[in-house]
Amino acid sequence: MKLVSHARLWHKLWSIRLGIATAALKGADVAYRNMHADWAAHLPTWLLGGLGYASLFTGMAATVAVVVKQANLDQPDNPPPTVPAPEAK
Repeated sequence: MKLVSHARLWHKLWSIRLGIATAALKGADVAYRNMHADWAAHLPTWLLGGLGYASLFTGMAATVAVVVKQANLDQPDNPPPTVPAPEAK
């Protein structure tokens, strides 16, 4: 398995950052939905819907961020192809 040439920049990529935020928000949403009713009664009701919508929007933003080029990163302009071109006969 080979990684892309700019894999060392994973922590600077917005798609990764937003993906981590999505996972954290979705985890909090699931935890809140599975929380005991006595504990959930002490939390605001808007929190349940807010966590779900926040995880949805950060997930959509992460998907868009995959295809947007970040100009401030030191990425190679034209990375070499991962599959060699077929030889001409």
